[in-house]
Amino acid sequence: AYDSFEHSFDDYANFLQTSERYQNALKAGDDAAMFAAYLQKGGYATDPNYADKISNILSSKWFKSLL
Repeated sequence: AYDSFEHSFDDYANFLQTSERYQNALKAGDDAAMFAAYLQKGGYATDPNYADKISNILSSKWFKSLL
């Protein structure tokens, strides 16, 4: 449990930055689909379709309507 969303995000960012497994994900820049793909390659998700699911959400009409 975290005291705030900020602490949660800070911990997540620190987790990624300090793990060698996720360094390629951090180099994905603003390409969220590539970020998810590199997270999956690094072993972040146990779901073999993790990156595809994130990509589908990112390309959905619903998500685009939020931008």
